[in-house]
Amino acid sequence: MRHDRYILIASVLIVAVILAGEAYIYTFDRDSTYSASSSMSDSGAGYRVGSGISSIYDVVVSYNGDFSAAKEYYVYYDDNYADVIEDVWHATGGKELNQEYYVSQMLCQLENRGICAKVLNASELRDMVLSGGERFKALIVVSGAFPDTVYSGNAADPIIQWIDAGGKLYWAGNLLGAYVSTVNGVVSVDGYEVLFFGPGSLNSSDTEKAYGEISDNGYLHALSLMNNSIRYSLNADVLSVPHLMVGYSDGSYASAVLAQYGSGMICVVGGDYSNNQRADLVQIVASHICYSSVLVGSDSGEVTRGTETGIVPMAVDNSARYSVYIYFGGYYLEYARCFDYKGMSSG
Repeated sequence: MRHDRYILIASVLIVAVILAGEAYIYTFDRDSTYSASSSMSDSGAGYRVGSGISSIYDVVVSYNGDFSAAKEYYVYYDDNYADVIEDVWHATGGKELNQEYYVSQMLCQLENRGICAKVLNASELRDMVLSGGERFKALIVVSGAFPDTVYSGNAADPIIQWIDAGGKLYWAGNLLGAYVSTVNGVVSVDGYEVLFFGPGSLNSSDTEKAYGEISDNGYLHALSLMNNSIRYSLNADVLSVPHLMVGYSDGSYASAVLAQYGSGMICVVGGDYSNNQRADLVQIVASHICYSSVLVGSDSGEVTRGTETGIVPMAVDNSARYSVYIYFGGYYLEYARCFDYKGMSSG
């Protein structure tokens, strides 16, 4: 009996230590635990990373042509409007990943990457779209439908004009433009593909997963991407505009595709409300990559209760834009920051 009692006490102590560790992981101040900075010179992209604990880090340097990174980030969510996908369950069956939960987790993940996104309802979204400054704005939509305040299925709709003028749309969940969301329900749109990238440009089949790694551009491993769902994704075979496929592909559809649309960009991340999809979505948003991005260099290492410095060698074009994305934790990201440059000047 005494032996059993000792086992019980030991078990309780072990659980207490584990819980204390988990509490530390989820409650510590990331801004005081981690730090990241960058500089650009004629030798390449320099960086400095710091951590109050033992952490792995990655540095990803991208050439982005003349593409300007967003400075303002918005998420569309309106619980008064109908959604295309409701009550989607994670594969484990453990947690109901509906839109509200998805958005709340996404906002936390964006914040860990230095992005404070503003949530807009349908009315506020229309105001934002019509307020100008599209070139420096990014919008994330995960409802599976645009609200009727900005979209009706016509080329003159405010959201289409906004993207065409330079807005950056990140879309996840169902077929792009296939539905209009209203307070009374969801309405289907005829000919929606023509409004964006043409007939056959979206995956409306039952094919859900792709297992071929997109390795030619290096972003799969550089950004620690995980999502391999190609449901609702873009078909690169029919795209006639500059585009970048990242993640996984079956040869035509990719788990994430960034494509030029007029002066703006549309990024479609395949799949429903999975944790891996959300992780990839925010990683792509935070890294500032675009349809013309080229991975020009990367570095990685480990820092333990101190700082490390390094440089990613590269030839710098002073007329081009670059992003230096630094993140800690690999596939289990804890903290990240992105730094933008035009040539050797920040901004």
